[in-house]
Amino acid sequence: MEVIKAHAGGGLAPALDALQVGDGNLTATPSGTGTAEVGQGVRLFYGLGAIAFGINHAALGSLVMMFFNQVVGLPARWVGTAIALALVFDGIFDPLLGQWSDHVNSRWGRRHPFMYASAIPIAAAFYFLWNPPLGLSEHQMFYYL
Repeated sequence: MEVIKAHAGGGLAPALDALQVGDGNLTATPSGTGTAEVGQGVRLFYGLGAIAFGINHAALGSLVMMFFNQVVGLPARWVGTAIALALVFDGIFDPLLGQWSDHVNSRWGRRHPFMYASAIPIAAAFYFLWNPPLGLSEHQMFYYL
């Protein structure tokens, strides 16, 4: 059985002494108490939180290339370049937005206003990504992507 000890100074330290992983069971040891089993409901909700990352990884990691190359007809080199540019853009602006959100103090917390404000624009962008307009040239489709 693997035991993960909490460290002093943050993280799990105030709430847990250790997490034990073994035989497919996860056991948490709260500070000053006996051992408590982490239930299936907690595991389920932690797993549900990863759905967005899974969709993002599956859709943007593999399907965009195939869709825009095989269905839309854009050369794979151009699709790869567009994806690379998007990743560079993401790599530049994610830390900036993280810095900004670190300093936001709202009644909903630091991150929630950004998540609420981005839900509809991200859904719209996802829709338009998979429904490109017809009749665009390859150059126009590259800029659209």
